[in-house]
Amino acid sequence: MQITTFANEMFIHMSLSYFQKNNASFFIDTFTTLYPKTPEKILFRALHQLEADTLVSIFHKEDKPYIITLRPQ
Repeated sequence: MQITTFANEMFIHMSLSYFQKNNASFFIDTFTTLYPKTPEKILFRALHQLEADTLVSIFHKEDKPYIITLRPQ
């Protein structure tokens, strides 16, 4: 799967969670659980793409994404 496809799917998951549960923050475990066979490096690149598009903010811990916050606009 391409980085853009992962980014889109992650954004859809976060958006649905926000509208259904009013949950705007996600730990990285959310995405490693959703995509267990995908290397972390690919997931991180997809998250950074969402951050570059100003759709999420990322808090890093030990130079890795740790908490991802959806930025509702």
